[in-house]
Amino acid sequence: MACKYLDFQDRKKIAKMYQEEARVLDIAYKIGCHPATIYEELRRGDTGKLDKNQRPEY
Repeated sequence: MACKYLDFQDRKKIAKMYQEEARVLDIAYKIGCHPATIYEELRRGDTGKLDKNQRPEY
């Protein structure tokens, strides 16, 4: 998998897919980056609250 910087459009896709309960691996495949990149982005965008499924809110 090639290295890739996430742009605003990628972050919007991540947020939408995460809210639709997509798995991190599926999000990474769709965006075209490594799953660790998605985990890091979700950690970076953590609001400190939990969503309806008790996952950290992004």
